Amino acid sequence: MMRRQDKRSTNRQASCAWPLLFALLGGLLSVQSVFASSTFRTERTSIIDVTGDEFSSELMGDPLWIEAEISAADFVRIEYEPVQPGFFDGEYAEIYHLRLQVKRRLFGRDRLPETIDLPEFVTGDPDFFADNFVRPPQPGDQVFANVERNPDGQWTCNYIGIPTKAERRRIDRVKELFELANSWTAAERLLDGCGDDDPDFAVWCMNALSRRGYLGLDPNPAAYGRFREKIDVARYRAKLLQVLDDPSATAEAYVHATYEIQGDDLSAAEAEQFHLAQCGRLQFCLDRPQRLQALEARNLMGTLVEFFYAEQTLERRRDILQILTAYADSQAEDHRAFAFQWACELSQDQHDPLNDEIFLLYRDRPPLRGEIAWLSYHYWSGLARCMELETSRSKQIADAGLDLFEQKLPSADAADLDEMISPLVAYVYVCYECDADRNYLHSRLRTLLALAATAQQRDAITELLRELDIPLPNELQH
Repeated sequence: MMRRQDKRSTNRQASCAWPLLFALLGGLLSVQSVFASSTFRTERTSIIDVTGDEFSSELMGDPLWIEAEISAADFVRIEYEPVQPGFFDGEYAEIYHLRLQVKRRLFGRDRLPETIDLPEFVTGDPDFFADNFVRPPQPGDQVFANVERNPDGQWTCNYIGIPTKAERRRIDRVKELFELANSWTAAERLLDGCGDDDPDFAVWCMNALSRRGYLGLDPNPAAYGRFREKIDVARYRAKLLQVLDDPSATAEAYVHATYEIQGDDLSAAEAEQFHLAQCGRLQFCLDRPQRLQALEARNLMGTLVEFFYAEQTLERRRDILQILTAYADSQAEDHRAFAFQWACELSQDQHDPLNDEIFLLYRDRPPLRGEIAWLSYHYWSGLARCMELETSRSKQIADAGLDLFEQKLPSADAADLDEMISPLVAYVYVCYECDADRNYLHSRLRTLLALAATAQQRDAITELLRELDIPLPNELQH
């Protein structure tokens, strides 16, 4: 795992901090022996992020990425700075004396040393990966490290960690392609790599051919210019569409290709191919929850709604709505939540003819009691958004939406109430802004109070009425 030399770890998990706690409280084990035995499982990350915005600069910068072997790893001391009021709010760091035997340069321009001595290498809790476990550094560890000279000419280490076999292979491929003398061959291999099975390698290949600096990618001509001049925009875009058409493309490559192409001025044929690819991918994920989760984690639908479907035809947006309706009819809660989150976002404005169809998705599929909180949250937020659009258009109270609040209130538990009240308050303020009938709105909200079946429900609606300065029934005005 990567760790900056000068960055102290804060607010560590208890599993990381327990050894320190025992040592500071006078435990039987020494600080050094406790930390030497601290080994716990954690999520694996890459040492070198080839997909990052800054990687093109790291390819040719003064700091070096090196492959090295740790020849010495001596624990020096532990530093701890308590911060009140809580013990675990403090900061602590382990200090090691490391010696690296340099094996080869990976990236960077500075002169390559044979050995690097790091008298005080600072870590947080034990943060070396070995077979997906975290532990302190040890002699013999084969590492990737990012090193550079300080103003005094001494080597310092910014990042260090033990790469997996998959990462070693990825870095070898990136290094080989980047250093290939024949730019034409390298460019063709980069184009082919956009659909690679290794998601990080695929994204790096796209970045190397991309011209999209405004999307956060580094269009560094010094690093990638010789490749980009060999592949014109039309060929690159055709490859991206090919990635989108491939159901086996990884989620990372798929979403990155979507980001790359969605801002282009697509021809009519390209726009149709892009739309059909998105429909196909969403259908493909309908029976594959893990694939959907990967897309959700990368905000695919947010990207599509904001940058593509916001300006698309009614027919294309209806295609997506029909797929989301299938998600809403699924037995899987995460599928239903996905539909509730995004269906309302397909509306372009209050006059959109799709609005009535979007509302039906919510009207006919209210959440059941006890379903996961974020499903309930997306449902009531989406429903309220539909109600806001209707009231903005008609200047009338959205009775059908309020009917759903009335139907579900008597069975709502504490979690459901939390998710229902906030969007309802937001809707009320939209009604005020649109000069909808306040007296009628207030009567509907007081009906909610009359329907409350539990003290918890009555308290929640009472608080809602008070927040909105709506007069309470006489028996509650004290």
